[in-house]
Amino acid sequence: MKIAFISFEFPPDTAIGGIATYVENAALLMAQRGHQVEVFTSSPGSESLNEQWRENIRVHRVHTANRDQFSKLLLPVFTERHRQMDFDIAESPEYSYEGMEVKKKFPGLPMIVRFHTPSFWVKCLNKKYVAGNIKEKLKSMLGIKQYKKEKDKEYLFSLMADGWVVPCTAMKEVLTEYWGLDENKITIIANPFLPSKELLDIPVETNNNRISFIGRLEVRKGVTQLAAAIPLVLAQRPGTEFCFIGKPNHAPGKNGMMDDYLKKQLRSFEQNIRFIPHAPKEKIPELLAQTDICVFPSYWELFGYVCTEAMAAARGIVAGNIGGMKDMLEDINGGVLVDPHSPQEIAGGILFLLNNSFERKEMGKRSRDKAMNYYSNKVAAMAEQYYLSKIKKH
Repeated sequence: MKIAFISFEFPPDTAIGGIATYVENAALLMAQRGHQVEVFTSSPGSESLNEQWRENIRVHRVHTANRDQFSKLLLPVFTERHRQMDFDIAESPEYSYEGMEVKKKFPGLPMIVRFHTPSFWVKCLNKKYVAGNIKEKLKSMLGIKQYKKEKDKEYLFSLMADGWVVPCTAMKEVLTEYWGLDENKITIIANPFLPSKELLDIPVETNNNRISFIGRLEVRKGVTQLAAAIPLVLAQRPGTEFCFIGKPNHAPGKNGMMDDYLKKQLRSFEQNIRFIPHAPKEKIPELLAQTDICVFPSYWELFGYVCTEAMAAARGIVAGNIGGMKDMLEDINGGVLVDPHSPQEIAGGILFLLNNSFERKEMGKRSRDKAMNYYSNKVAAMAEQYYLSKIKKH
């Protein structure tokens, strides 16, 4: 197959978040399976077309830092390359409707929309967990700025697509409930993941007595509830160290930054708390090797690549039971799933893994096996068959 991935995000120039990580892994796996893969992306620095990247992947970087303009600026570059290559299939995130102009111009080219997290859902989550419920309930009662999907370009672009793919059950439920998409036409295929040798070489058995959170320090990631759980853990295991790894976002009520907020909340336990505000990708295996248990108490997570990294590292995992991490861990009993709104449950999950090292290591082994075999080999084969089925329909 000749596959075109369209994504504003792609390393290294625009390695912004999970979409970049997904496209990188998906492109590599498809190329390794013998397909011709090209990526159409952006660069804030300069334009670079027909760039040779890893695994014989060609990358076309459009010079822009404006995500809203990317779809239109991409079109002439894609048009010329499609004339040369005659792609079999294209894929785009729904986010920022990045493949819309391509689909308009080439309606006969099968276009897959792989959902990450639509903007309307991000806003819903932010309103619920950041802006304050009372204010939003008042707006709802008055009918102020109510969401209308018919005016949402991400929704309209999705209707143009030839296939819909989501990485988890929770996202499928959101799309059927809020956008009214036919659940029978939404296919669940987990995001692919190629674990590094550095992650796989970490010994299963570690006893560092360290608990780590990795990710943005923000309300939606559950860090305030984790902070409330820490005293409960230290009451029983006073020698435990907690490490917050990630860039801080706003504190609740936007009163300062989250790291300062957490330090104030935990000032009585400062000898047990450590903050690492920035950890480059290549540093993550080292940090995971120093960690026994990872805690990801997100209120919502589509597909946490930090979780797949922890799985590949065979760490003990405590994760929120809402969203994609439930799909990732539940089927293999690869971690302890908890109510992310409950500090008591979070503390209970951490203490269970601290007090049951054998079970923690067995969970870690199962998680590593899934990271090695399912998220690379099986997921890639599923995506491959899905693409072929859509090409045949055209």
